[in-house]
Amino acid sequence: MRAILIDWLIEISDEYKLKEVTLFTAIGLVDRSLALGKFLKRDAYLERGRNEVVVDRDSLQLLGCACMMIACKMMQGKSMSPQEFAYISGGTYEEEEVVEMELDVCSTLRFHLNIMTPYHFVDRLLRASHVSSDCPMDWYGMYGSNGNSGDGGMSVTTKADRLRSLVLYLLEIASLYFNYVPLKPSLVASAALYLARATLRIKDASTQSFTDSDDEDDGVSDDDDEDEDDMGYWGKTLQYYTGYDVDDLRELVLHLHKAQFQSEDSDQKSVYKKYGRKEHHEVANQTVLLVSDLGFPE
Repeated sequence: MRAILIDWLIEISDEYKLKEVTLFTAIGLVDRSLALGKFLKRDAYLERGRNEVVVDRDSLQLLGCACMMIACKMMQGKSMSPQEFAYISGGTYEEEEVVEMELDVCSTLRFHLNIMTPYHFVDRLLRASHVSSDCPMDWYGMYGSNGNSGDGGMSVTTKADRLRSLVLYLLEIASLYFNYVPLKPSLVASAALYLARATLRIKDASTQSFTDSDDEDDGVSDDDDEDEDDMGYWGKTLQYYTGYDVDDLRELVLHLHKAQFQSEDSDQKSVYKKYGRKEHHEVANQTVLLVSDLGFPE
């Protein structure tokens, strides 16, 4: 049921062009509300209190509406109205019910609404990835995240654009699975970055290749250079900035890799459809690696 709700929130955020941070904040608020509130089985009854969220199967979507409305107020600067949520819910809920649930969420969380999500680590990790990648500087482009070259407005898609979209795609896939909820957001973001780098074959460049003169002085062969340069997908720079080494990420990356493989045939297809479009560089159509190609030591 949670996966169905999160999939719907992703669809709504895509339809209304909401910011990524708004979506991840709304998902975080849903999970915290469910953890601190009460979920009723069918036909059960509990008197509502002003200090807790009480939901059942029929009002779970209402909780999603309230959390998304709160996230919009915090991150968008302009909130979607209760009328809009009443409309997009297909008339299942009245405007007053949306406002009532919003108040219950705030009361349950004691207005502690600012939360850390995996999205908050994305930009920091991408900068560290850029420094530690084996890509030359111009491969990433010099035009900023919008890919605008400044000469006639021609859009330039760089591998950095694809990497960012792929990381976000993997994080939104992860948001559908409850077992990621109790994990540290930085760990989830790091696992998504590792898998994205592996998928795009972005190797680590922590060790610089030797010059020809160095080879002569040190007696290092070309074959030794190639082995030294092959640092895998996670080097010392990323270990330093994330605090995680390959062993810390392995289990989570393998699970996320499996989820990526299953995304096309999943019942929750909003993420796959969203990231299969050109505006997201069609990263959902990227070939999924074999487990043996993920770069983990045997």
